[in-house]
Amino acid sequence: MNLQMVEQEIASTFSTYETSMEKRIRYISGMKHFAEYLDKNNIELDEVGESVIEDYANELKSSGYPEVFINNNLKAVRKYFSYQKNQDYLSENRFF
Repeated sequence: MNLQMVEQEIASTFSTYETSMEKRIRYISGMKHFAEYLDKNNIELDEVGESVIEDYANELKSSGYPEVFINNNLKAVRKYFSYQKNQDYLSENRFF
């Protein structure tokens, strides 16, 4: 995984979909933390499923992160993947 390219994709995605600067910053930060987790565990972004997200949440809990940090990061991760699905759907069905 090229972490720098992933971070650019994360920033681009949230800049495209989020109009609030505060939310952009919060979501980008949370998703970057998740990308670092993926990189550390040799997991590619396109391999992420619910089990990977749950493992991430469990690692955060066991590392002693506060609940608000965990919740915000999980929200960012889920937002990111919901945007990607919307974008993929639009590009696949563009000509209908």
